[in-house]
Amino acid sequence: MLVLHVSDTHIGSSAPRSLPFRYRDVLEAFAETVDIAIRERVDAYIHAGDFFDKAYAPPDTYLVAIKQLKRLKDSGIRVVAIAGQHDLPRRYGMSPLLLLRELGVVDYLAVSSIERFLVKCRSGELEVVAIPFPKRQGVKACPKPSRTPSILLAHLLLKEVVPQNPDASLAQIPTGFSYVALGDYHGYRVFRLSDGTPVVYPGATEVFRRDEWSESGKGVVLVDLSKREASFQRIQLSSVRPWILGEYQSVQQAIEDVRARALKLVSEGRKPPLVFVSVLGARESIALLHRALEALREENLVAYYAVEALKRPQPYLEAPEPQVVEEGEKLDISKLVEQVVGSEKLAKLLTELVTNPSEQTARKLVEALKSDRELLEDAKKFVLRGYKPAAPSKSKALASSARPSLGRGLMRFLGGR
Repeated sequence: MLVLHVSDTHIGSSAPRSLPFRYRDVLEAFAETVDIAIRERVDAYIHAGDFFDKAYAPPDTYLVAIKQLKRLKDSGIRVVAIAGQHDLPRRYGMSPLLLLRELGVVDYLAVSSIERFLVKCRSGELEVVAIPFPKRQGVKACPKPSRTPSILLAHLLLKEVVPQNPDASLAQIPTGFSYVALGDYHGYRVFRLSDGTPVVYPGATEVFRRDEWSESGKGVVLVDLSKREASFQRIQLSSVRPWILGEYQSVQQAIEDVRARALKLVSEGRKPPLVFVSVLGARESIALLHRALEALREENLVAYYAVEALKRPQPYLEAPEPQVVEEGEKLDISKLVEQVVGSEKLAKLLTELVTNPSEQTARKLVEALKSDRELLEDAKKFVLRGYKPAAPSKSKALASSARPSLGRGLMRFLGGR
């Protein structure tokens, strides 16, 4: 049994820079995934979420999706999909994936709940436990498979790829499945559970940001479930538009390198690349680079370009002498803060937060600002006057250095009100 694992097609996107031809690039990459599924005669096309880029996609996006998915149906390939956050409306309405299911071009779909599917394929039955984005936390206690072959399909971020605010860790993924198919992370990553089960992110099918580009390109994963242990291979997509990224010390170096790389890509049958370069140079020389890149665009060697001026390295500056409190002078932090913010009560709360930073002291400050209108007004006045102290201070230099950080913190809080 063969399965094609696809994720994050984001059809309807025109990123970066909302370029019209990027809209076509994204649709072409999606269509290529369908070509691969038909060519490889897979039993199932498994989509791990973020099929659409927005829940309210343009009408022609729906037409492309329906046409391509119908090709899979006509080829006897089952389509299994789950919703990613981009497939879900933010306030009201339904996911466009539900329309695809109603039209019969998606066979099995999980949008708002964890589902267990018994997918009837031409090579046999495949069990899929499907976890859409709204239920991603449920992966830690999801039902175990009752048969082989089986796939855990989920749209979530593992701690191993995104350390900050992950949805789960690899250790929390249940064992017992033949293969774990994940989506949401746009890069290709492979992990193994303790029992050897492969856990795979195929990555997005196009490049939507600079940090997503790599020479290995974008792809999908072909999974063979015919044996006891699943095997898989990555298939690179040839329709993905290449990028040229670089930092250069001179305009001439940038022109020569970009031209050589663009010529090579186009001669290999690739699409004209997107070019993002940073260069060290004066305004006049940067203008020269713009003209050279525009000439490449007119030759159809470059599809789009953007130039950023590199900042010259700053000369070494000797650090100023540290400001110290005169001998015998006792530094009162509370008084210092009061001079900065102009309110004794607000100063006490801020001092407590600075000297004892914790969630409890932060919550105490927030609750005080919410409940005490006079205190809130004092905080607003402090922010609006540009962090100037209410009265002169003996420790003027220290008070001055405290203003920006205190002011920024209050600005963030007050800006959300």
